[in-house]
Amino acid sequence: MRSQPAYASLRFVALESAAWRDTYLDTEAWAVWRGGFSLAMRHRADGAAVALEALAGRDREAGTQELLAYSNDEAEPGSVSGRVRLLTGGAALHTVLEMETRRTSFSVVRDAEETARLHLDATSVVTGEDEKSALNRVEVEETVPGGLAHLGPFLQAMEASCALTKVDDSRFEAALALRGADPEATLDFGYAELTPDATTGEYAYAILRRYFAGFLRHEPGTRLGEDPEELHDMRVATRRMRAAMSIFKPALPPRFLTLRDELKWIAGKLGTVRDLDVQMEWLASLREDTDWRDSTAAGPLVEDISEVRMAARNELLDAMASERYADLNDSMMTALRLGDEGLGDAAIPVRNHAVAVLRKRHRKFRKPASKLKRVSPAQEYHAVRIAAKRLRYSLDAFLPALPRRQRAIRMVDAMKEVQDLLGQHQDCAVAIERLRGLVDAKGASLPPATLFRMGELVEQCRARMAEIRDDWRDAFDEVEDAWGRLKTTFDDVDGVDAADEPEVVEEQARPPVQRSFGLLQRFFTRRDEV
Repeated sequence: MRSQPAYASLRFVALESAAWRDTYLDTEAWAVWRGGFSLAMRHRADGAAVALEALAGRDREAGTQELLAYSNDEAEPGSVSGRVRLLTGGAALHTVLEMETRRTSFSVVRDAEETARLHLDATSVVTGEDEKSALNRVEVEETVPGGLAHLGPFLQAMEASCALTKVDDSRFEAALALRGADPEATLDFGYAELTPDATTGEYAYAILRRYFAGFLRHEPGTRLGEDPEELHDMRVATRRMRAAMSIFKPALPPRFLTLRDELKWIAGKLGTVRDLDVQMEWLASLREDTDWRDSTAAGPLVEDISEVRMAARNELLDAMASERYADLNDSMMTALRLGDEGLGDAAIPVRNHAVAVLRKRHRKFRKPASKLKRVSPAQEYHAVRIAAKRLRYSLDAFLPALPRRQRAIRMVDAMKEVQDLLGQHQDCAVAIERLRGLVDAKGASLPPATLFRMGELVEQCRARMAEIRDDWRDAFDEVEDAWGRLKTTFDDVDGVDAADEPEVVEEQARPPVQRSFGLLQRFFTRRDEV
């Protein structure tokens, strides 16, 4: 770079070199890493600072992104220290990695304008007592939009002549691999392959280990609260674990009954916040898609849900900080690592168990679903939705073990359509009840424009419920057709009657779960346009 001729289209101007030492911190369970971040104390000649950076990590996005300027301000909202406390839940931090870096930087100039900067980093990673390993990297960043467009040929030549390899991971992740540290190992609770020739016991433990790893993976992000999808994914993992404990009850030790109850407890906390998140997003979309008057009228509704949501999130954080929650996690880890695949009906081939469970759950879905009429009460639609959810979770759990998988996938797709319709129907019922409850509690203090807007929203919900009832029969017929094709693949599997499953009456009485915001947005936007 220093020897580029004066007539070259690119000039490389040497900048002042820099050096620093990073001490990376995390908890024993790698909570910061599971949250998608690295945390480093960075020591420079002019002082020390703390850096919280996004990993290239799970989504494999190239490079890293500094999310916040270095800060030690405890009071500042969103400060590094405050966010780390949320990510870790207050767990102790310890050193997981140390490395020293010396950076040589060049300004890339084209037509007298800096378009990018090129950094040559020579890093020494501490891999053991008195042992260090070299990690050399070249990083390029554009300083103006499109600044890398003209750098391609040079970078290709540099890559070839210097034997460089493109990487997607961050310096921290590369150093972890060099040191032989594997944070993913903390989410390994034993054999987790889902194979069609497994026994029911082996399969049950494998799928529970997968679901529990997902539960823990999204725990830090749920604590942090910056991405609603983290909480949603943690909640889904919780519900799938509970469903699996029910599906595989004959093959699991009795201790899983207690664990299922404890999962129901934390699932309730997660569900309350998630439902309020969906409602807040729905109301926010209404305000964006309407005129100023209607947007202003919806303001008191947003304020009400925001207050309730803040209280619910604080209650969730308290629950996740409790001994009860810690005991739940410890008990799950112990139970999954123990295994005990030889209990009860655990020796039955999983395909036999799958056929018996799916037949039973389809009967429990079909019987009430076939009786639904346009004038049926909303509670009956909700009961069918619960039965559909159980059948869908069973299909998802057994999918890797089923023969003729394409037929099973078609059945899953048909059940998704049913769940979407019944979910929207239930969302409308929830919205109507919430609006009614707000009128009962605060109606006298609400502005007339807000009350009028609430009446419009109720009518939109009722209209959408009527549309869903009209569409219901077609969706149900599609499920029955898909089921008819799927069950013909069961002929070569010896049927085994699944043990009776306990009826979970309290689930049916539980306030219905909100569906995804996208569904709400679609039908309310359409009604507004009409």
